[in-house]
Amino acid sequence: MLLDGLTDSLLLAFVLIAIVMMCVLRSPSAGMLSMVPNVFPVVVIFGFMGWTGILVDVGTMMTASVALGVAVDDTIHYLTWFRRGLDQGLDRKGAVMMAYERCATAMTQTTLIGGLGLSVFMFSTFTPTQRFGVLMLTMLFAALIGDLIFLPAVLSGPAGWFFRLGKKQESEKSDTTEPALDQTIPTDDEAKPEVTSDPPPEPGLAPEPAD
Repeated sequence: MLLDGLTDSLLLAFVLIAIVMMCVLRSPSAGMLSMVPNVFPVVVIFGFMGWTGILVDVGTMMTASVALGVAVDDTIHYLTWFRRGLDQGLDRKGAVMMAYERCATAMTQTTLIGGLGLSVFMFSTFTPTQRFGVLMLTMLFAALIGDLIFLPAVLSGPAGWFFRLGKKQESEKSDTTEPALDQTIPTDDEAKPEVTSDPPPEPGLAPEPAD
């Protein structure tokens, strides 16, 4: 029953977050690729638990979906700066470095604050609560590694073209909806008014009387 609850909660959290990421990135392929670093800590930590034979209890079962919801915040933060770099004309590797410089420190600080805050449960005398604190601290740091190492590698590789493709589709859609503006600039000859007055009479000659 615990394993069934772990699977159901993880799948439900994955589907809901994936739908939100697709809407935010305006690309189904980019939204699904952005979920890869989010499930990275779950796969690594629970894979290690299965490999070493650590049993799943009530406290362990809750950590997967909670860690998935926390890890997606750093992913959105990084992808926001990555797409801003693309908007400024940078290539994908340049946008990756820009995003790394902008949000790596903030992501590390939030992981330290959240992980150390949840690590208080490690001192509980109730074993499920104690395991929850240990696993949350471990999974948050695994999520940080996924967002700062695994996600930049994905964006720099061939899969990063899906994020640029989604941005191009968005820009093309905005171009088709905006009306074209006539930016024709008149020349100097066209801008000058036409002069139709008669030339002045020559000096010393009186004007001819009118009939």
